[in-house]
Amino acid sequence: MKADLHIHSTCSDGLLTRKEGVNIATMSKARIISFTDHNFFVRDTTYQELLREHGIIEIPGVEVSAGLSNGRELHITGHGMEDVGKDLQDYFLDYSDKKSFQTELRCIESVRNPLVLRNGQRISVEFEELFKEGKETYFWNEIAYVLAVKYNKVKHERDPIMSIKDARDLLVAEDGIHDKFKGTIINLENEQRIWPVTFKIEYMPVSDITSYIKDYGGIPGLAHPGEQKFGQEDIEMLAKEGIEALEVYSPKNNRHGFTIEGYLKIAQELGLLISGGTDFHYSTRDHELGVIVNRAEDGSVTRSTITRDQLTILDRLL
Repeated sequence: MKADLHIHSTCSDGLLTRKEGVNIATMSKARIISFTDHNFFVRDTTYQELLREHGIIEIPGVEVSAGLSNGRELHITGHGMEDVGKDLQDYFLDYSDKKSFQTELRCIESVRNPLVLRNGQRISVEFEELFKEGKETYFWNEIAYVLAVKYNKVKHERDPIMSIKDARDLLVAEDGIHDKFKGTIINLENEQRIWPVTFKIEYMPVSDITSYIKDYGGIPGLAHPGEQKFGQEDIEMLAKEGIEALEVYSPKNNRHGFTIEGYLKIAQELGLLISGGTDFHYSTRDHELGVIVNRAEDGSVTRSTITRDQLTILDRLL
């Protein structure tokens, strides 16, 4: 039985509504899903009939932004809650406001310091396009689309056009984006965002987040540890802060020298529940709901389905 416990919707930075996400799950034959939108939790009843019609089980979920004292960021999933309480909801609202402000500052920086290409061309973004009449702030994913329209002009013999995904990846310094454009863009160095974060967000302590999730009957887990380069010592420390599950089966765990198999071993050694999900935002050839897609350097592709039997977290949730 196919499962995906890490799906995003338009409630945060996904491109599909939750109802559309259910339709994608239906087409992909996934039977257990969880919408884990960033810092947003709601028990949406508008698509429940569609779930019943197609025999899909939905696990309530959320993905909470958190940070460590050393400055490292991480995402904590919560599964199985019926609510998250006032304290977490207040944190979500505060985080959203600060994230929007942070993005606004980054976009102002992009106006002041446009992309500089190797050929001397400067690609700038018109200020009025960033802040259209009637809307004071944009979320970072909305800004990515504005930037993409302008930066589609970026030409290079190896990279003839910059896609919307490329623009988004440049904003958030996604893995591989620097290598892709290092021959094109001068002000893209040291594997950092083009426009650095000048406004720091203060995160709720990990132990508080995990406690709130557990208080409302949920299971706190660590999302895609490979993306944040978390090793066994890091995960042991987070387990002491209340993390009970590890998102082992994730396409983001086969990077930085880490592997899904390695994280499976860590979860088993530490007695953590095993979770899994694709961090699904939208469908592409390398991004399928409920399927881990790995594209090797030689262009070969392997696909592995996430199944209910792999996910011990479901023994407690179902």
